[in-house]
Amino acid sequence: MISIRYKSATFFGLILAMTALFMLPSCSGSNDGTGNIPTIDFTDTSAVGDESILKVDAFCVPALTDSTMLNYPEPCGMSGNKIYLNSNDGTLVVFDITSGRCLSSFSHKGEGPEDYVTAWYAWHTVGGGDGWTVADVRSHKILSYTLGGEFISSVANDSINLITPSGRGWLGETRYDGNSHKRLYLYSSDWKPEAALSTPFVNRSMDQGQVFKETEFIISGEETLVLDSDTLYSISADNGLKPVMAFDCGNLKMPEFSSYEQYRKERDKYISYRISATGSHIMAVIWNNGMVTSRLIRRIDGHTLMSVTRPEAEGPLRIAHDGAEYPAIPQTVSDGRYFYAFIAGDDIGEAMGETESNPGYARLKIGD
Repeated sequence: MISIRYKSATFFGLILAMTALFMLPSCSGSNDGTGNIPTIDFTDTSAVGDESILKVDAFCVPALTDSTMLNYPEPCGMSGNKIYLNSNDGTLVVFDITSGRCLSSFSHKGEGPEDYVTAWYAWHTVGGGDGWTVADVRSHKILSYTLGGEFISSVANDSINLITPSGRGWLGETRYDGNSHKRLYLYSSDWKPEAALSTPFVNRSMDQGQVFKETEFIISGEETLVLDSDTLYSISADNGLKPVMAFDCGNLKMPEFSSYEQYRKERDKYISYRISATGSHIMAVIWNNGMVTSRLIRRIDGHTLMSVTRPEAEGPLRIAHDGAEYPAIPQTVSDGRYFYAFIAGDDIGEAMGETESNPGYARLKIGD
């Protein structure tokens, strides 16, 4: 049985490589009011329950056409049955997750005033909108489009390095500025500054050849969680950072590396992980030494409801649908009610007897 303790708040192939795997040195967090938050021991791989606790609420294989061919699409938000996907080639696509029907597909990649050079940070528009917002870090502007790709407006952006939805507005992280700790900024849906958040997060420059874990943002509907130095924070009503859960990797904690070559050579010795969230649960996917553990954790008390470990090649989760079983990877964006999992196109094609297929998405709910 997996145990949980409390402590002071101080303190896959390609998919795996695409997640932030490099650990910053430990840094103290603030107190959550009680002085204690759940701490989850990631070195404990004891089996608890099984994946039958996860029920498939919807299963989508997006229609495959010339304009909707996807590679490793990143989810950029959900609205009802719409799932917003960034195909990573500059094409932004919206599908109905219950049918796979394409609702819109467009690309504004270019160098014109209504275009983006890169769409690395593309999101479903917040504040009740039904379109897209793209923060282009190359052309230093933030652009808004309708669902179908019609240009709406752009805002100059000379300082924000990263944006992510946060409630009914936006959360921004500024570029490295030499300060010892990072600052986060909250904006309204139309980019009016609202608050600055001081953080305990060490500010690092990436120009010295080192590799380390950056601050991560996990989207759960209108809630944004922030992960740094193995502590998960929520943003409180008074615009502070409140620690909600910590993760203990023990002596398997990923160190810093002086080069990417060193990291690739030694990374399997240590734990790397990614976090997904809903309003009530955390899903942790933990890789170490060729094995992967998927762990479903109740947020209110840190109780583990499911922990399943298997060889990494078999995938973090196994999702059963229409008589077939698929390896699936939980995503770091959710609508706050359901988890969303990615299924590679090769696995979809093999199960369906097709030579070419788009990847699929499963919407998962917690069963009784």
